[in-house]
Order: sequence, then C-alpha cells, then structure tokens
Amino acid sequence: SNAPSCSKGTKAATPDAGSYTTSCSGALDPNYTIGYVTGMFTVQQAATTLKAGSVSVNPVKPGATVSATLTRNWDAGAIAGQSVSFYAKSTFLCSAITNSNGAASCTVSSLAGTEAISNAKGYTAEFAGTTDYKPSSGNGSVTAATLPSTLPVSAL
Repeated sequence: SNAPSCSKGTKAATPDAGSYTTSCSGALDPNYTIGYVTGMFTVQQAATTLKAGSVSVNPVKPGATVSATLTRNWDAGAIAGQSVSFYAKSTFLCSAITNSNGAASCTVSSLAGTEAISNAKGYTAEFAGTTDYKPSSGNGSVTAATLPSTLPVSAL
C-alpha cells in the first residue's frame, strides 16, 4: 500500500494568516477503495504583546526617548520590521520600526510632546497589527520628571 501525499495550501511551510484548501491523492491499498474530500484549514492572526518602557522627561526641554518591545504571545519571540507609534493621550509623539529584537524607540523632538508626556504621567505605544499579527498596545511610565534647578525666563 502507498500512503497519500497531501498539499497544505499555497504556503505550506509557514502560511500567512488566512484560509487554505488542502487535498490528498495517491493512496493505494488493495483492500480499500479510497476517496478524497477537499479540506480547509485556517491560520489565525497571532496575538502580540507590546511592552512600553519608562522615560525620564524634562518638561521644559524636548528630547525624551520613548521605547517599546513587540513580541508574539505564543513563543515570546521578537517581531521585527513593524511600525510602533507613540502617543501621550491624544498627542502623537513619534514612530519607529522594530529591530531584530522587537525593540522600537524614538526621540520626542517637540516641546509639546515632552510636556504631553509629563502632563499625562506617561505614554502609550501602539502596534496597529498586520495580516499576520493582532494589534496591541502598552503604557510607558515616567521614571522621574527632571526639572532644571533654575527655569529660563521663556519657561515662566
């Protein structure tokens, strides 16, 4: 007797999220008549976790660096090449692409962004999701709002 060979859709090794048809053929056994029915399997989007870091800000000076790490839930593996956006409440701060370790970071270049982080007492990192990965978000905290010992006249 011969075992059947089966196809698992167009991307059998590591299919993208979506539905795929399966089919088998070639089985032979002298004691049986073998029939085939086309099947289907579905690959769901993988759940993700986005863990935001902490940030130290000076509310009268731009330059705070925000960061987050994006991983798959099923194996905690890093997800590279994905866009992460950073916000303080509704204020957009910056965005960055995850590296091979799943880490993304960017520097907040505006005073309004730095003030927004300080006023919100933190920030949110957001991953919008893709065909293969579900969206996720995480909250970053302010470790210490550093204030200069003297404020410039323009800050008063």
